[in-house]
Amino acid sequence: MISTVLSTLMIMLQSSADTSAPFFGFMGVTSALVFACMGAAYGTAKSGVGVSAMGVMHPDLVMKSMIPVVMAGGFGFSWL
Repeated sequence: MISTVLSTLMIMLQSSADTSAPFFGFMGVTSALVFACMGAAYGTAKSGVGVSAMGVMHPDLVMKSMIPVVMAGGFGFSWL
């Protein structure tokens, strides 16, 4: 993947287009990855608080409340 990104960057730099365009393009990709991972971390943390509360109030339902934690982590890894 890195070689594809580097080759794309080299092609973009060799063209006669604006030289700041690749910078803003890659910054957009970077911000998308950062915000996706931050959202997955936030969802995992909120789900962990919910699982902890469920363990205190209803210990028999803890395994059922683990589904949001797994889903938040899965969404985080799928965006990487």
